[in-house]
Amino acid sequence: MCIKIIVVCLHHRNEAVTKTKDKMKTRINKNNYEGVQGLEGKYINQHLWSDSNPVGKIISTRGKNFVTIQPIEAGENKTKMEFVVGGFSAICLNDSQQQYDFVEVGEPFEIRLSKSQLANKYWAIEDAPFKHYDFNF
Repeated sequence: MCIKIIVVCLHHRNEAVTKTKDKMKTRINKNNYEGVQGLEGKYINQHLWSDSNPVGKIISTRGKNFVTIQPIEAGENKTKMEFVVGGFSAICLNDSQQQYDFVEVGEPFEIRLSKSQLANKYWAIEDAPFKHYDFNF
């Protein structure tokens, strides 16, 4: 029975990775960054290994390197997570189905955006805010 549960979990995880890759085809990171032109309306997300957090929305650009960011935070996870016994303590069966509401908080701030800024803070520029907490790690 434990083997069946793990297979189901891996199936859901592979399905989630495929959906995520399709959804984020326009990801800009340190490898394909070419400047701030045309980035208004995009979102900056921080990807920390298996977890991801929204940083903010790019609301304007100035010159070749400066962007103004409106900070964004994710609310509580709206999905009821399903856990079964396994792994270190439990395996989350619906880890890839997390849903969050995003709200703008605080005052906008301006930063100089560069390849090293994207690399050092693990930032990526994407079409939508994204939050993921890895319950299986």
